[in-house]
Amino acid sequence: MRFLDRLILSVIAVGIWALVLQPSALEAHDNNYHSCSGSGTGYGEPDGNEIFVYSLNLNIDCDHY
Repeated sequence: MRFLDRLILSVIAVGIWALVLQPSALEAHDNNYHSCSGSGTGYGEPDGNEIFVYSLNLNIDCDHY
């Protein structure tokens, strides 16, 4: 092998290791707790046992910790 061929092969090997085989740190959570809160407004009317919603605007925020 010529020097240039060895250099190219080395660069490819280092690139594969850096992109695929390099171990990465895991960022796992100690628990599986979620916290959600929501607020919003809506407009509708009851009809017997059903409620017809004509307009609904909700904001829901959830956090995982």
